[in-house]
Amino acid sequence: MTHSTILMVKYDPENAQAWAIIMNKIRQEYAEGNTQLSIAQKLGVTKVAVSRWLSEDRGGERTTFGDMLRYAKALGIPYNELIDMPCQANQLETTNFDKALATILTQAVADADLTAAELARQTGLPESQLTAILTGNIPATGAALHKICTVVEVGASILLKKAEKLMQKGLK
Repeated sequence: MTHSTILMVKYDPENAQAWAIIMNKIRQEYAEGNTQLSIAQKLGVTKVAVSRWLSEDRGGERTTFGDMLRYAKALGIPYNELIDMPCQANQLETTNFDKALATILTQAVADADLTAAELARQTGLPESQLTAILTGNIPATGAALHKICTVVEVGASILLKKAEKLMQKGLK
């Protein structure tokens, strides 16, 4: 696999929300003095997995909901907290511009010779969210766009103008 290959992980907002709840509890337990090993034993995973989750703040993008339910039970998190998601009525639908911007961002990431995992590490954004942005499945927020542009060292205005041109070409 070359560095410019981007591994796409399907973004699932429900899984992302459930994982955030689990990670908050793991961070809380760790802050209270529980060791990574004791947390790992409680969850039935390796210490390396817990260490990666805490240091990279990721892991949920590849965790099944069944595993999340098991982790929630072990951590004393009621199931309804994982499944009672707040209304996402304010979540915007992706537009043709978002899809054009995704194409331009993907090219900029490839030009910077970064993988999605490297981009996630450098931006501090979850890999699943970055993948969803780069595939045009969710719109890039201003904050996410700023972080991506900083890492790939291209001004946001340049990428936005390129996306506008690409969108106009696609509409003709």
